[in-house]
Amino acid sequence: MDSSVYHKRGGSKAPTLLELQTALANHLQNIGYSGKTEVQKQFESHGYTLIYTPLCMPQFQPIELVWVYVKRYVVSQFKLGRSMSELREHT
Repeated sequence: MDSSVYHKRGGSKAPTLLELQTALANHLQNIGYSGKTEVQKQFESHGYTLIYTPLCMPQFQPIELVWVYVKRYVVSQFKLGRSMSELREHT
């Protein structure tokens, strides 16, 4: 959809969802957007595939189990008026 056409439409003449989707798809194709992040492109260029894990599922992200332990320890060391240097030491 040409932008000159879009600006002439409004109210009940507004673009339909299908028209907007088509216009967006055409625009992304014209600018060469592949739908991949730069990180994904870099991994794929070296023969790797990124696999995104579900959020809030530590069994798929073992580092999260480490962070839980660290955060619990730091909280257990809390005292009123703790300095930043003490916080760093506890962490």
